[in-house]
Amino acid sequence: MHYKHEGTFVSIANTISTKAVVGAIKVIHALPERVEGVTIAVDGDTLTIAGRDAWGSSVTVLTALPQDETKSPRERIAPVWVVDNQIRTIVETSSSRSDRSALTYSDGFLRFGSQFKVRANKHDSSDEKLLNTQPTAAVSPTELKQALAVLAPHAVTTGSKPAVNVRIGTAADGSISVAVAGDYSAGTVTLNAIGGTSRRAVIGYTGIGVLAASAKLLKSSADQWTLTAAVTDSTCQTEISDGTTTVIHNAQTAGMPDFDDALAEPDGLRCWDLDIADLSDFDRFLSVLPRVFSADGAFIQIRNTGQSHGAKHPIELVARSGSNLAVAGDLLRGQSIPIVNTTSVDDVEVDVALPQMRQIVTSAMNAGGGTVTLRGYSPYETMGKLFLRGKNVTAVTISRIPQPL
Repeated sequence: MHYKHEGTFVSIANTISTKAVVGAIKVIHALPERVEGVTIAVDGDTLTIAGRDAWGSSVTVLTALPQDETKSPRERIAPVWVVDNQIRTIVETSSSRSDRSALTYSDGFLRFGSQFKVRANKHDSSDEKLLNTQPTAAVSPTELKQALAVLAPHAVTTGSKPAVNVRIGTAADGSISVAVAGDYSAGTVTLNAIGGTSRRAVIGYTGIGVLAASAKLLKSSADQWTLTAAVTDSTCQTEISDGTTTVIHNAQTAGMPDFDDALAEPDGLRCWDLDIADLSDFDRFLSVLPRVFSADGAFIQIRNTGQSHGAKHPIELVARSGSNLAVAGDLLRGQSIPIVNTTSVDDVEVDVALPQMRQIVTSAMNAGGGTVTLRGYSPYETMGKLFLRGKNVTAVTISRIPQPL
């Protein structure tokens, strides 16, 4: 609906949901660097909200509006620019609501029903130069959301958050792998593809913050979410869609992790395997440790003598932080430290930084826990790498493992 108001052209677009507006803004704000503002536009049956961070990565969210509810197929709000402090007003006043309202722009203000009124300026639309993506894979929304919970612990970095820390690829058996690599650990989860996948080994790259925020915005009730991507020498465009809403992430690939190196097993070294029948025991061991064991220098000593011939027996576990010790099976401040059992016969003696151990155990627990295998290599000190393998998930410590004095 269009009409004149005090000499100013007024645009109205009806039946836009609060989630479509607020959710899109939250996805844009998941970009790793500061976002100065967003552009908002309505053209016929499509709501477009887009933003760019200081590093040049961008997110564009396209939402199809219900055609049978719109008042006119010609409804249009030309792109308007909303600065960051005004965006916070939108999110803070509207994030708890789920209704639909009319989005209007007139006299320099963007209004969304009675929920918010923010200053906005007309914006010369400079459409994002989108790459030609190819349909590659479709996944279950539930599976992908669980995968993100599994992989989130591995996104930790000491410096600036990278624009890209997620790799999505396909395997020969038609499955989809989603991998995340940070400074201290990496992980990969295998998902079932719906209806086959692309033959390409790598679909694309994105950031876990944007992907996680997208998963909150898209409909979990959709039959599937589709993934498409295009990669150039310096950029990657990844799209995820539930059929109604599409999130497009364009990012620079410079400085992204070396996923192959982070997840690769070393060649030419003897490995040992430590089978853990119930990872929840290990998780409880870590969870009862007092706050003092959260220090950066804390580590855990893991030892298995391998003399039990496959019979169930305890693993020797000792957590150390300075002069503080916590031994599996002992009491600490009146609380029993859980015992972790194995049936493995391999000789194991390794020290692992506690923050890294927590990351890979949390990852595997988010994948369902159960029976897992801890794999290391001899001489371990030269590798700084430890693998935790469970069903459809692999978690890896990376970088140098601090050794105790």
